[in-house]
Amino acid sequence: ALQALTVDADETLSAEDFEERILVPARAITRARWWIDNGDADAEDVEELVSTALEDADDHVETENPF
Repeated sequence: ALQALTVDADETLSAEDFEERILVPARAITRARWWIDNGDADAEDVEELVSTALEDADDHVETENPF
């Protein structure tokens, strides 16, 4: 993803921008299921996916068991 977003993209990101816009939000995603579901995402979709993943986490239910 780094090469696709910093070198091959129409709008290139610097390493600092990549860190801030991709890596920082991605490090906050702790659910393995999210990574499995989005593992085959295109590089150009990664920024949107990681930036919205934490917004979706509020509605996420880990288990149906209330106890």
